[in-house]
Amino acid sequence: MVAEVKTYTVRAEKRGEWWLLTSADAPGAVSQVRSLGQAEEHAREAISFVTGVPESEVEVAVVPALPDRLGKKVRLLKQSVKEMEKAQRITAQRSREAVADLVAAGYKGREVAAVLGVTPQRVSQLLKSQGEGS
Repeated sequence: MVAEVKTYTVRAEKRGEWWLLTSADAPGAVSQVRSLGQAEEHAREAISFVTGVPESEVEVAVVPALPDRLGKKVRLLKQSVKEMEKAQRITAQRSREAVADLVAAGYKGREVAAVLGVTPQRVSQLLKSQGEGS
């Protein structure tokens, strides 16, 4: 039988030199750590202790609580990163298609590179990735 893993959301609030860890999903599961990197391990331990659920069946999603101004900046940054990643995927696809179309139209590798403003090596990479279905 496979153990069912439950995910608990843990709020991490900076208090001086410490991070206070609490979870509405497991009332009474409280811990504190000096480093946010330690939060998952310590929260899992506290939740396991309070709920009686084995640590191996406890997943933790640590959510740092930030002041409004900082939270807004972080949200904007994360949105920008998503938009950038999407733009990179679109650009990569368009690059592969442009290279394939130029080659199909009879342009040689160095000509394609000059037209697109990339190196011949990059043209070769794009052709190879196009062939792999990427």
